[in-house]
Amino acid sequence: MNEKSRLTVKNYLRVFFGLSLLELLAVVGFFLSLPRDPKNVALLGMSYFRLGVLAVSLLALLVVLVVFLVYELRVTRADRFARFADWLRSSAIYSIATFLILNILMTAYLLSRWLGFDWIATDMQVRIRPFLGGWLLVCVQLLAVLLLSRRALREVEQNGRGGWEHFTAQGWPIFRGLLVFIAELYVLSVIGQLFRFFTPYREMLDFAIHEFHLDNEKNLPTFFSMGLMAISVLLMIYLGVRAITRREKFAFHWFFMAAMFIFLAVDEYKELHEQLGVIIRDTVKVQLTGFLNFAWYLPVIPILLLLLLAYLPFLRDMSPKQRKRILIGGIVFLFGAIGLESLGSKLLTDGLANYFQYVMLANVEEAVELTGLSIYIAALLQIIHEKILDQHAAKAIERRVEDLSKV
Repeated sequence: MNEKSRLTVKNYLRVFFGLSLLELLAVVGFFLSLPRDPKNVALLGMSYFRLGVLAVSLLALLVVLVVFLVYELRVTRADRFARFADWLRSSAIYSIATFLILNILMTAYLLSRWLGFDWIATDMQVRIRPFLGGWLLVCVQLLAVLLLSRRALREVEQNGRGGWEHFTAQGWPIFRGLLVFIAELYVLSVIGQLFRFFTPYREMLDFAIHEFHLDNEKNLPTFFSMGLMAISVLLMIYLGVRAITRREKFAFHWFFMAAMFIFLAVDEYKELHEQLGVIIRDTVKVQLTGFLNFAWYLPVIPILLLLLLAYLPFLRDMSPKQRKRILIGGIVFLFGAIGLESLGSKLLTDGLANYFQYVMLANVEEAVELTGLSIYIAALLQIIHEKILDQHAAKAIERRVEDLSKV
């Protein structure tokens, strides 16, 4: 690493810290400048909501300031900066980039949903806009700084691997970024439910409680889940097309799974499985209770078993690692979708848990489903990467054979 690239990275980071501090100071100043709210005053003329957002803004400001001081006092030293540069060149950057991109998309989505509210000083939807705007700018700036710094350090796949090949090798770092974002959604959802059940702010915060609730439909977690399914569909279509063009086996299996994931995405939005449960309960003459009350998974389980039998040759054709990863993703997803859902049915219908406890279990269920989808995406990326490596190895062998034949 030469001195020029090191100086460039230092300047990038200093610009980021400077802009972030100014933006967070502006957000803090906005909340401090708002007029007093005598109806909901809790402390210093501010409501609990305003105090909470102000506290989060101050905490973010403090964190950025501390990190900036640590960076200036310790990381900029030549020996420590070399380790920092190594970290920038590592695969960990893909985890952070994934997390930041998802936060950028989430914040932009929330701003687009809440920009339609009229400006009323007491509206919580309006007061949250500056905080979201500041968070969006910080995430965009940090992502840009990390990518530009990585580029300045000449992280340009110098090992001969193309961009797609290099990207598919990052399946598990990307999974870690997805996992952290899922944890963020889970925490936001749980906080929303705590406000919903245990505070008088349910109606005032309903716009946010609904938007983050993992067990609600047509909200942020729903679109995130549909996005994961859409990515899975694209990767499976790629594998199917690749199998056809290279005359490999099981192209149909990839396309059929892609079709199933498209159906799952539609179901996620339209709640088709819940409608199926209502139809089954209304049709059967026996009252379904306990684990069977939600009912939709009763016809689904035998269908899944038949599909597993049909896909056994497909799974056997994979390498042990590929098969293990695909199965883990599927098992985790089904554990959430069917296992925890049936447990929730038992707890709720048999009176073993109150509604708040059921909602908490439903949040865990949805988070487990999202984790299963993320594992599956990482597994698909790894499969694609291994197929690309096998292709390179086959070409190398062909070239070697040609060279030997000329001798």
